Amino acid sequence: MFKTFLVNVRRNELIKPYFSLNSKSLYHAFEDLSKDAFRVYIYLADHRKNAQICVSKATAMAELNISEESFDKGIEELSKKRYFIKFNDYYDFYEVPLTESEANYLIEKRNKPIN
Repeated sequence: MFKTFLVNVRRNELIKPYFSLNSKSLYHAFEDLSKDAFRVYIYLADHRKNAQICVSKATAMAELNISEESFDKGIEELSKKRYFIKFNDYYDFYEVPLTESEANYLIEKRNKPIN
């Protein structure tokens, strides 16, 4: 195989909706996550920055063509690896996982009762 070679990339024109993600984030997630977790990651990342979305588990499972068990395992792994953080009554999804100290800080700060 050649050490270097020229490739002409032939892509379709970008027509909304289209997927766009930082390539380093994508490569990291691909290497870091299991197949199920990566599929859920892509599903969540396929929204604009700072979007607030309502995720229907049934719809997500149908779009990803995965079982409930696979979806749940994906969410669990994303949570363990700090891509997906639970607060009082909502979740945040991060394209790049938080460090443990970042996650703990946010959880403590956002889960404080409002007086």
